[in-house]
Amino acid sequence: MPPAFLRTIENEDFRIAVQAAYLGGRIIVRGAARSVDVAEKGIGDLVSVIDEEADAAICGYIRSRRPHDAILSEELHPEADVQSCRRLWVIDPLDATAAFLFQAGAHLTSVLISLRVDGEAVVSVVYFPLTGEWFYAIRGEGCFRDGHPLRTTNDPLLRESWVDINHYGDARYETPGIMRLRERLRLPGGARLVTSQIPHSGIGVRIVEGVIRISAVIHDNNPRKVKQAAWDVSAVQHVVEAAGGAFVALA
Repeated sequence: MPPAFLRTIENEDFRIAVQAAYLGGRIIVRGAARSVDVAEKGIGDLVSVIDEEADAAICGYIRSRRPHDAILSEELHPEADVQSCRRLWVIDPLDATAAFLFQAGAHLTSVLISLRVDGEAVVSVVYFPLTGEWFYAIRGEGCFRDGHPLRTTNDPLLRESWVDINHYGDARYETPGIMRLRERLRLPGGARLVTSQIPHSGIGVRIVEGVIRISAVIHDNNPRKVKQAAWDVSAVQHVVEAAGGAFVALA
């Protein structure tokens, strides 16, 4: 059962998102204790049976509560017509699959769920099932971690900033723009530190939380093979912006 501080919130769509994330998270927790089959969607792009089982549990619950809403999810429903859907649930059932499979850190793996109404996120949940942390945003009510409000506090200059650049596992999709950007950021007058960490969308809420010193994360996104899709973006963007942060699409 989700924690009590979440169950006191009366917004019904939020409660559905929380329960769906919790069900997906239970599958992830169980999966962390056993060996699982792994497949490759591309070089460095991994998927496991846990991703698929969590997707099925999340989507099944949302369908049972909101049968007329549309669903866009990474594994089972990646083709929804997002332009024609008034109410759209956007789901990443297991973000940071590679980190999960390689056991790179419990704080990296999350469930991302967002409800978008008329193209705008109204409810978003980022749940880290292996640590039990909940980040969430409700339109007009702000951003929270485990019941406590979150606000960004610093606005560093570029020369004082740590910038992380997330690239493709498959070098063929690396775009010239991201290569030039990485090079320029590492020259005099650029950022203080430039890295490429384990990819996970939850890094956005970790920046808001302030537990890491990263100021910005930049993702390459080649239109021939989109790396950061809607399910990677929607919930995290809502949380970051509700906390006063910025989420910028460079394309």
